[in-house]
Amino acid sequence: MCEVSKNPELSDQFSDLGDVYLHRRNLLNTLYFSAGTGSGVIICDNSDKKAAIYVDPRMPAILEIQKWHSLLQTGQIEELLSELYPYIDKTSFDKSTGYFPKLQIYLMLAFLATTYLNECGVLDSIDYAETLSESLAEAVSTPDNGINRLIRLMERMVAEQKNISSDEKSTVVYNIKNYVINNLNKDLSLVQLGDITNLCPAYLSRLFKEYANINLLDYIINLRIEKSKELLFTTNLRIKEIADMTGFGSSSYFITQFKRRTNLTPQEWRDKSGQKL
Repeated sequence: MCEVSKNPELSDQFSDLGDVYLHRRNLLNTLYFSAGTGSGVIICDNSDKKAAIYVDPRMPAILEIQKWHSLLQTGQIEELLSELYPYIDKTSFDKSTGYFPKLQIYLMLAFLATTYLNECGVLDSIDYAETLSESLAEAVSTPDNGINRLIRLMERMVAEQKNISSDEKSTVVYNIKNYVINNLNKDLSLVQLGDITNLCPAYLSRLFKEYANINLLDYIINLRIEKSKELLFTTNLRIKEIADMTGFGSSSYFITQFKRRTNLTPQEWRDKSGQKL
């Protein structure tokens, strides 16, 4: 049994408050995800032993769920299903407790699917929303049917993200490059660029790397560095001003990235290159 106290500072298990906080957070994460870590766990509060919640060891661990999310984000649906099916196959209805392990698995998959739809900016699609609602209705009475409908939905979502012709992919990459060049001082996060292209951020990142032979973040930073060099050489703007104009946001981040790529700080580079005023 593992207990989480509402007053962890009174526990004699830990000598450091940080350890108490970390221990409590990890246990609560386990509770919220209803996911085990390979062995049965009972979580309860010292003040109410009757409120204990059993976490089924047949459920996937939190790190596995995070991995599934990553596989879905990057369109690796076959790999996701190969890891998912063993959990589906080994769970069954427990007549003694009336517990449906597969319903827990359905809820985890529904969370993954909903998160993916949201990341792709299509959560408000009536078609997708109806499919999610139908899968839930089926899962309540027949979890297997609900799970299968969700799996079909995830396969369809990934296929639609991938179902772009080579010319369209090239156009997407060209448009992203053009947008980045003209908006270096703006928000160029994957989420923002995903909104512009109507593509899932993780898939957009893979697509850009595939067609441009460079990581999208590296591409953006390299352009910002080149633009900053131009400003360092041709103006007497302060380092903070150049950091803002090139989208780095803070002087410290700008200096760190600049030195990482040139082995010089911006001021050292300016002094060495000979400022042109």
